[in-house]
Amino acid sequence: MTATRDGARRYRELAVATASRGQLLLMAHEEMLRCVAQAAAAIAARDPAARGGAIARAQAILTELLVTLDHTVDAALAGGLQRLYHYAIAELARADAEASTVRLRDVRRVLQTLLEGWRGAVASA
Repeated sequence: MTATRDGARRYRELAVATASRGQLLLMAHEEMLRCVAQAAAAIAARDPAARGGAIARAQAILTELLVTLDHTVDAALAGGLQRLYHYAIAELARADAEASTVRLRDVRRVLQTLLEGWRGAVASA
């Protein structure tokens, strides 16, 4: 089992190391959605530690996306993304504090919409 996990970890590391910026952006959004789903599952399982860990990972990814926004390329787009990322971070904090699957669902919708938009942008680039 350990060899399988090590192989999977190495595969992920290689995928990240060789990915384009667009692919990395998609990977980040996909991982955020996985984290939100894990947080929802943790709420259902009444596991606050798992909920908090999954939400913290999603917030960390959002924070990384926030600090990498380039406002010089397209200030309006960067500003809109900044507002969406701040909203998602705040809603995730509220979801954690309230153990709220409703708030997680709302964040998931926003992140899913962003992912679909980024998929289109990356495909046409």
